[in-house]
Amino acid sequence: MLSTSIRLLTVAALAIAIAACDSSTGPSEGGEVEIRFRSTTTAAAVPGLLAVPVAGTNGILELTDLRMVIAELEFEALDGTCPSNSSDDDDDDCEEIELPPRLVEVPLDGSPLAVTTADLPAGAYDEFELEVEDLEDDEGDPGYAQAIATLRSTIAASFPDWPEEASVRVEGSFTPTGGQARPFVVYIDAEVEVELDLSPPLQVREGVTAGLDVVLSPERWFVLEDGSVLDLSAFDFPTTGVLLELEVEIEDGFEVEIDDD
Repeated sequence: MLSTSIRLLTVAALAIAIAACDSSTGPSEGGEVEIRFRSTTTAAAVPGLLAVPVAGTNGILELTDLRMVIAELEFEALDGTCPSNSSDDDDDDCEEIELPPRLVEVPLDGSPLAVTTADLPAGAYDEFELEVEDLEDDEGDPGYAQAIATLRSTIAASFPDWPEEASVRVEGSFTPTGGQARPFVVYIDAEVEVELDLSPPLQVREGVTAGLDVVLSPERWFVLEDGSVLDLSAFDFPTTGVLLELEVEIEDGFEVEIDDD
């Protein structure tokens, strides 16, 4: 995996923007939050690979590339209240601040790399929500339909075989015990809404840039209860045309860390 940058395919027609609580007044003050993605790692990290190849009773799984469609990033204010500059504390629209869908290439060497910087109204935020979605248009929202259609076209330019039902792409190899490495490209059908509590809450202050790391542990998605690892080569899409469904298990691989000092 590239260790120098996260390639982010955004919707060209949409600027990376944060929706304010009340467009007529807008936030009078606020701060920035740099949103970063990284994977768990150890001091023995191998450049371009998962920190340590995942060993199971049946063989070794190595991941070399991980990409996912992030349909939404949201912050929720403490106790569900609006930011302090809003005049209506009961307006639910003030609680969530969203970003448009994008394809994120997640670094697998543990490097925390920035995806975007969000301008948020000053205040405390105790929940961060991340949605992993496929490329199908099933939201019933014209704006989202346009955004996902544009993103779909952009992704197809680099990955023409990406199925609309897939939201995650994993590349690597599986080496069975006593056997030879078998490479794979796997597409995963995983529509997941991950809600991560921020404890202590993220404090957004005027003129201050805070940091929020989304920490992924992708190896947790593929280790089975009996100690074996999932043979992802059995789902190699170019040869099988089969999607892997991990809609429940994939949720366990997300954590969040904040830096707002």
